[in-house]
Amino acid sequence: AAEGWGTYAQTSANHQLQATVDLKYGQLKLKTLALMLDGAPATPRVQAKLGANAVAATATNIDGKITLDFGAGITLKAGDKLTVSLG
Repeated sequence: AAEGWGTYAQTSANHQLQATVDLKYGQLKLKTLALMLDGAPATPRVQAKLGANAVAATATNIDGKITLDFGAGITLKAGDKLTVSLG
């Protein structure tokens, strides 16, 4: 069952990607997030923030599919914005 909804947006240029998840209602539990980035390095540099707070995440690259692992997971609540930068 769905627990929340919001918007997802991404931009990419020069082998870098910025993605945001902006939760408008309810809550969203994330353990992993998969993104595509052509030309990404084998070990991409990742920076993740929930609002102004840094969030620990590790990234793996398999053929341009970058999977971010948030460990035990993070929970976004209505009004939260997760921002991820890859490069």
